[in-house]
Amino acid sequence: MENRYSSNEQKIGFFKDLLNRRVPQIVGFYLGGGWGIIQFMEWIVGRYLLSPLLVDLALTIVIALLPSIVIVAYCHGRPGKNRWRTTEKVFIPVNLILACVLVFLLFQHKDLDSIASRVKVTDESGKEIEKVVPKQSSIKELALFYFDNRSNDKELNWLKSGFTTLLELDLGQDPFVNTLSPALNDPIRGFFIHLKFRNAGIDDISKAPLMLQKKVANELNADYFISGNYGKKNDAIEVTLSIYRTKNRKTVATKTFHGKNPLLLIDDISLFVKKSFDLPSVRNDDIIDLQLKDFYTHSIEAAKLVSEAVDLIVEKNDWKGAEKKCEAAIKIDKTFTLAYLSLSEIYALNNKPKAWKGMYKYIMKYLYKLPEKSQMQIKAGYYMVIKGKPEKSVAIFEMLTKLYPNDVKNYLVLAGRFFITGEYEKALPLYRRVLEMNPSRVEIYKMIGDAYQRLGKLKDARKAFQRYVDHFPKKVDGVLKLGNMAETSGDFEEAKRFYEKALLLEPDNSETTLEIARLNIKSGDFKGALGRYMEILPTIDDPRKKAAVLESIADYYGMTGQKKKQLHYTEEMLKTYETTIAPLAASILRVIKVDSYLENGQEEEIKRMLDALKTQMSMPFDKIL
Repeated sequence: MENRYSSNEQKIGFFKDLLNRRVPQIVGFYLGGGWGIIQFMEWIVGRYLLSPLLVDLALTIVIALLPSIVIVAYCHGRPGKNRWRTTEKVFIPVNLILACVLVFLLFQHKDLDSIASRVKVTDESGKEIEKVVPKQSSIKELALFYFDNRSNDKELNWLKSGFTTLLELDLGQDPFVNTLSPALNDPIRGFFIHLKFRNAGIDDISKAPLMLQKKVANELNADYFISGNYGKKNDAIEVTLSIYRTKNRKTVATKTFHGKNPLLLIDDISLFVKKSFDLPSVRNDDIIDLQLKDFYTHSIEAAKLVSEAVDLIVEKNDWKGAEKKCEAAIKIDKTFTLAYLSLSEIYALNNKPKAWKGMYKYIMKYLYKLPEKSQMQIKAGYYMVIKGKPEKSVAIFEMLTKLYPNDVKNYLVLAGRFFITGEYEKALPLYRRVLEMNPSRVEIYKMIGDAYQRLGKLKDARKAFQRYVDHFPKKVDGVLKLGNMAETSGDFEEAKRFYEKALLLEPDNSETTLEIARLNIKSGDFKGALGRYMEILPTIDDPRKKAAVLESIADYYGMTGQKKKQLHYTEEMLKTYETTIAPLAASILRVIKVDSYLENGQEEEIKRMLDALKTQMSMPFDKIL
């Protein structure tokens, strides 16, 4: 009993001693002051776009120095004069040294510099523009995939791609996010992302399994990807969204949203995504974040019609149907800028040049609604197509590369313009800049190789293609490029080895078969070439690939002087292509293949076709005629 009372008295005595020495009070003041410093650092980081790691640094220092504060409080907190003891003289310096070592170990390889800078440029009208420009390391690369409709309401099907498109538009305002999605043609990769899912046997890509989404996100070099689903609950839309880390498919964040208006839901979802990544835009008022209804449309029905128009093009190649949908959308919302833009592009590809150019009257009238970057990109197209001033278009894109130096799309669009004009030397540094910003974008080596090949620098082209193959040894496209280079150099044996290697990688790849057949023709083996064409033709389901084989067969019969068969397969090729490409592209293809009709004595058919095309094709496409 006495021992127990003695123990309790010792405990009471210890805590009373701490209070007498004011240890809890001093430590409390220290922790409160430390917390205040951390809060201040968070405000500074958000306001001036400094590294968020500065907050972690401050927290580490506060915790690391706590033992010294406790010792000083215990030894010097009692009222009156207290002498310095040997314990303090040894412990405090050791604690300071250990704190410095800890900070060094934790932050020696971390970037504590600002995560962004401010850039000023002058636009084509003399107006000065200032923008926040993030560092590449602070940008989140995010892949967005179609949302799965888990309700039985087919009226909500438009939101499969609609949610993805709208979220991409909303997040696109944020300079700290770079989004990639199957909803739009992605100029970075040079192909429709949705085709990756189709090639994997997924017809409804909103139902793609998570592992396939991860695979596609990885191929797009996206650090994260978003997957979601939606349904109906109590007359409202219920959306569940999950953010995954691409590397290990771990969930970063997930949340369910409810609401009747999908446009307002997107604003909530977008804010959730930004908060999940703790983006500076959440804390910094200088980064503009417009509500979707303010720069897109206030009408759900108009948004639905535009989304359905895109689905008609992607899923059915129905450009006429898409045209009607967009026309209906602008009747509902006469200020729907992006609907006018979509309709102008559809008119152009439907061979309606007057209607196409007429849309720009409304696009420019309501241009003010859009975010500044979108305004500049549209102006570049306006100067190129409507005003016929390509130099101003190039100047705007050069300005965009300064205001958004980490947005590779601007570099690649500008490089694409130089490709069109044959200025390959100007395109090369733009491609190299993209690689400097993100070395993981190894697909750029293919573009560099193509530029060198067109410049006749075959050695440099081969090096670039080899770099691509070194990164993707199992991808057929790179091996085929090396085969093409060997063939161009006249080394048919080496070319054959590359093509056979490609065939081993993908035995059913029609493109590889075409290359081998073409090599057979160059080697004089015409019969072998035709055999390969006829063998693969019945096995192809993809209309584009089938049309490519039909075109090769037509070329074969043209080379062997069998003109009627050449015309037959040319017409079959054109019919097949017309099911997959826009009317304008089909018209241009007919002009290119006019020699097949000419060689079969069908001058009247040619005259009729060209007269019809003259009324449909305007600048710059009329130059083809």
